[in-house]
Amino acid sequence: MTSEQDSTADVIVGTMVTGALAMSVIPTVNTVAFIAAMGTGVVAIGAAYGVPLSKDESWKLVKQFLQGAGAATAAAFGAGKVLSLLLATTGIGYGAAVAIDASVGSATAYAVGMAAKFYFKNDRNMRLAQQRFREGLREKGIG
Repeated sequence: MTSEQDSTADVIVGTMVTGALAMSVIPTVNTVAFIAAMGTGVVAIGAAYGVPLSKDESWKLVKQFLQGAGAATAAAFGAGKVLSLLLATTGIGYGAAVAIDASVGSATAYAVGMAAKFYFKNDRNMRLAQQRFREGLREKGIG
């Protein structure tokens, strides 16, 4: 693994986080669209490390990363999405909805990106990648 691959992966992770922040401006963005965007990032990170992935394979990886986070973290993600949707639909809670969605979405994007980077750098060890996912969430204040 080269530092060039790592640098490329870091740029992709940054793009994933930026995309998540952009999606948070419209808190009603579907969670499926968010996960699809994360899958696209995983495909790009895999390519940076010379591992071609299909969209279906990337979806499965994202799903495994999320499952490795545990029930409490998954519940926090889901609750954050639901709360932001409820606040946004009232009209008066739009700013709070954006803030919640930005926090949860960007932390999740960061954690998925870092887990994917770790996964491809370390012989595709899922258990260690899931651990890196949880660490990524904690680094961003979730979990």
